[in-house]
Amino acid sequence: MISKKNTILWIGAVTCIAATALYATGVLKPKSTLHETQLVETGTKAAPRQIISAELNRNYPNSVDNKNVFDVSRFSKSPVQLPQTNEHALFTEFSESKDFAAFVRRAKATEGGAYFVRMALLYCGSLDAQTKAYAINKAQKENKTEERMASINSSFGACATMPTGLELRESLQAIKKSNDRSVALSEAFSQHLTGHDEGNTAELISRAISYGNPLLVGEMLSLMVPTAQSAGKADVILDNKPVAKEDADSLAMAMNLIACNYGVDCSGQSSAATSRCALGGPCGVDEFEIVRRYNMTPVEWEKVVLFYSQILQSYQSGNYGFINVVKRKP
Repeated sequence: MISKKNTILWIGAVTCIAATALYATGVLKPKSTLHETQLVETGTKAAPRQIISAELNRNYPNSVDNKNVFDVSRFSKSPVQLPQTNEHALFTEFSESKDFAAFVRRAKATEGGAYFVRMALLYCGSLDAQTKAYAINKAQKENKTEERMASINSSFGACATMPTGLELRESLQAIKKSNDRSVALSEAFSQHLTGHDEGNTAELISRAISYGNPLLVGEMLSLMVPTAQSAGKADVILDNKPVAKEDADSLAMAMNLIACNYGVDCSGQSSAATSRCALGGPCGVDEFEIVRRYNMTPVEWEKVVLFYSQILQSYQSGNYGFINVVKRKP
């Protein structure tokens, strides 16, 4: 499992990014990745409760260790242009949604909308009353009530009328029976990462990019390393060489940042940043600055930069097989 010291960005999201919110605020715990995990109260397969708990209890450093200052300008913040598909338009609406119930009604009637309906259900399924009470209490204890309450009201308010309990379970089960291509690809990628299906990493990533769905692309990139390592049935191969265990954290961080280039909103005004603030993290801080707040060694930082530049350059040239997940032989 990726250590707390060396993780960022995903709480994303499910995912991460879910609503871009859960997806981009901290790395997911490996077992709560593309497979929807059980909510404690409802038994519903939904956005992992442990993600929320980890975010609430995360201690974000308020300052940067000057000995290990990391120049984030070495990352390119320019977005990769994805195809303008129905999924691409839905992603924009999804990431800007202030009312997920209204979004779900529209998305249900739109081709390619089932994936985003699922993401909305997963995201809102994890933002329950207990979590909100915890977030408010934490804000009050930190004497940051005014600052955080706006974010709490925004994040939780967007889910106010979303399904819960049995209705939520039935809605998620119905989506699995849909013919939505993003849903099918997400499931296929999960099977691939956990070693239950041979698959082909390059082909799966290429398909996701062709769909023009930044949320799906970001989900896949961010979860590739931690999920494969956690499952223990596949190896991560970079440039035809197995990735060393000591390099996995740096590689996972680099992949999270690459997701920013593929359309995930990593700005300080994103829904991810709003959720991070609501759940006790720093407010108004973009993902690149979040990277600076983690006390990694200079060697670890350099590896992040190297992995990031190598993989992004390869992806931009169409070489999606530069990083692969390969099923271990029995």
